[in-house]
Amino acid sequence: MLNTSLHNPSVKNKPTLESFIAMNRGIDNGNNLPADLLTAFFDDIRKEQFKIPGMGNLAETFFNPEKEGWLTKEGGKYKTKHRRWFILKDNILYYFKQPSDSELTGSIPLDNLSVRDVSECVFEIFAKDGVIKAWKKDSEGKVVKGNHDVYRLVCDTKEEKDDWVKSIQASVAKASINDTLKEKRQKLTNDLSQFDYLYFPR
Repeated sequence: MLNTSLHNPSVKNKPTLESFIAMNRGIDNGNNLPADLLTAFFDDIRKEQFKIPGMGNLAETFFNPEKEGWLTKEGGKYKTKHRRWFILKDNILYYFKQPSDSELTGSIPLDNLSVRDVSECVFEIFAKDGVIKAWKKDSEGKVVKGNHDVYRLVCDTKEEKDDWVKSIQASVAKASINDTLKEKRQKLTNDLSQFDYLYFPR
């Protein structure tokens, strides 16, 4: 999100006007938005941080994302295509209709999921067993559960696709290691509690 990238002090590589315009190519049903409109929007956000009343710490959730950018999400049953702004953070893929949106369109928790290369600019996130536990907003704005066992995502270039696959694999691996460490800590805690109970009864 532009607001986060420009004003989060932890983000070292701030987006430039040129990169912001490039990221937003083709978002108007395949057409480009006027450059002066994007320039004015960029300058406004850069001059003053955009804050939404009542959001609390939602914006902080997306500070320092592991990866963010445009992806085209292909639907399942009806084979629809939607270009969305995706953010990878803490082993969850969040997506918005626009980078400037304050309201989520949906999210895909990556727990127990895998990612695979499909073609030059396409990759898939899939569940080996069962349905992916995701959610999204329908056309009426209601929150509904996803019913996919596969998400097919299309990038603009092969380089972007390779970077997304690498980033998602790293996020999943990191979460798996953290889960293993938590299990080991819990087992150690239980073992110590049992030892204390056996040898130092109250």
